[in-house]
Amino acid sequence: MFWNRNTRANIMLELINSDIYLRQPVLLFKC
Repeated sequence: MFWNRNTRANIMLELINSDIYLRQPVLLFKC
């Protein structure tokens, strides 16, 4: 149960990190 919750949190962190990496070039181009 704890491991399941932990992997779910890791997946969320990976999605947030990838989202930031994908948005960074767009922000740079807008500036």
